[in-house]
Amino acid sequence: MIIGSMLFAGLLAATGLGCYQAVPPPPPVAPPVVVDPPVPRPPPSPWPDQPELPGMLLVAIGNNRAARPQSGVEFADVVYEVLAEGGITRLLALFGSRAAPDIGPVRSLRMAMAEIALGYDAPLAHAGGCEEALRFMARQAPKSLDGVRGAGAFFRRVTHRKAPDNLYTSTGQLIEGARARGLRLSPLVRLPHGDRAGGDPATRVVVAFARLVNAPNIVTYEYDGRVYRRSVNDSPHLSAQGQQLAPENLVVLEVKTRTVMRQEPMLDMDVVGQGRALLFRDGRVHAGTWQKTGPGAMFVLRDTQGQLFTFARGQTWFHLVPDLKYVEYR
Repeated sequence: MIIGSMLFAGLLAATGLGCYQAVPPPPPVAPPVVVDPPVPRPPPSPWPDQPELPGMLLVAIGNNRAARPQSGVEFADVVYEVLAEGGITRLLALFGSRAAPDIGPVRSLRMAMAEIALGYDAPLAHAGGCEEALRFMARQAPKSLDGVRGAGAFFRRVTHRKAPDNLYTSTGQLIEGARARGLRLSPLVRLPHGDRAGGDPATRVVVAFARLVNAPNIVTYEYDGRVYRRSVNDSPHLSAQGQQLAPENLVVLEVKTRTVMRQEPMLDMDVVGQGRALLFRDGRVHAGTWQKTGPGAMFVLRDTQGQLFTFARGQTWFHLVPDLKYVEYR
């Protein structure tokens, strides 16, 4: 079954920095510089039954070309991939099952990421953000750990990357930061696991976030009988330790998206509401819907019969796209 891909009409600059530049400059408190970042251990297998962390942590991570390969993404329970500017995406990673000794680069928030994060009631690590996202954060009073505004002691600057892609942290540092600020750690909320029958075969999945000639962003997954091996623009998407990122579950959410003019052009995504959804697991695709009843709610996903989606045991990547036509599979 094929769903035709669609051209992303990017009206924004592909630097990924425009939204961040609208924010007032941070106070002169810089994270310490670490010349030699710690070396992460490989993720354990199988997925641990007991969480390694005392609660959930969220981190905003860059996904522009200069930000790859990232550190720590392979340790996340859930990763949300959200369009930012010019067809690039940002990642919002949820940690709870496994400790990650190195996470980054930590980047700024977008509004959709802030609204998704609020549903988890978890400390959120980021490096500033869009003015709209920061105003939202201030109104909603979430558990913010801002690496460039007041929480720099729980982050570090590395020398093997250029700014702004050189801000890093770890689950250990973030737990320390949360406790120092009196932020409660909520217990890990895992997606419902279990076997799932039905669906159509789908061992190759393509998410075309952007087909711009000079700045494509085409994500491809190949199912190998156990996991979906991820590539970006035909190159394997590797972790900083050289491992190809390979989640067990893929979700695509169709989210109403538009370009709006505020102080500068930016994307506005309606992550509160409902829409169509696709779940890929075990080499098969299942159609359904998503619903998020408010900023403080989590996504609820159901199949076409109204039953909750169940997921394969392991990591899940969510992809937010303006239309399911951005996705093709076979």
